[in-house]
Amino acid sequence: MATHTARRFRDLHGEKCRLKRRMLVEARRRHGSITPCGTRTHLFDCFEFLDDRLYLWFNTGDGTTHLLGEQSLRGSEEPTAVR
Repeated sequence: MATHTARRFRDLHGEKCRLKRRMLVEARRRHGSITPCGTRTHLFDCFEFLDDRLYLWFNTGDGTTHLLGEQSLRGSEEPTAVR
């Protein structure tokens, strides 16, 4: 039987995965084909957490790097491009 903490961790992990997938969908909707940036080999490696905000770094077909940010894990906002 899972403890409350274990269930909370599992729920939070699932929420993070859903948020990452939603951000990947939004990045592809806005920019078409996207690829990992820098030395990363997978898009799921291109996420960073900073101050309760999740960021996705990625490259587009023209070789430029973009950053997409989500305000919080609990928010239902659309991911926003960071300028």
